[in-house]
Amino acid sequence: DITGSEGKSALGGRLGDVTEGGQIGLRLNVPLYAGGSVLSKTRQARHEHSAAIDRLEQARRAVYRATREAFLGIVSRISSVKALGQAVVSSQTALDATVAGSEIGTRTMVDVVVSERALSQARRDYAHARYDYILDRLRLKKAAGTLAPADMAAANKLLSAAPAEKAKASQNTLRR
Repeated sequence: DITGSEGKSALGGRLGDVTEGGQIGLRLNVPLYAGGSVLSKTRQARHEHSAAIDRLEQARRAVYRATREAFLGIVSRISSVKALGQAVVSSQTALDATVAGSEIGTRTMVDVVVSERALSQARRDYAHARYDYILDRLRLKKAAGTLAPADMAAANKLLSAAPAEKAKASQNTLRR
């Protein structure tokens, strides 16, 4: 900094002495330690960078885990849907045999009701398995980053196909 001052002083008395003066100076401020702020900000930036790398790795692992879980879910659901579809067919066949047995007198209506309940449970389990399979397919596409509106339309079509199949099977049961 550059500093300056000017002054005038008058002394009273017989002689009336007047004094004028001025000063010009330089002021230098040197802090003893100024690097603490820079060093602190550098350390903070390093830690924030490290935290960002950790968050990226966590996100990468989460995507990998979600993709793997969805894929394994699909693989297991395929077997489950096939098995439960076969269970529906078997339950329908058992109901048909029970109804035929009740018509000729070897089975009671209680047996028919029990068979109908078993068929209903098999259909319910089959519908749940199909629903879970469709959700797992959507989760896999989401995790892979390939989920599109067309996939949602296809899932909706698969979900709406299930009630039609149920209605058709129900009509066959009611005719007997």
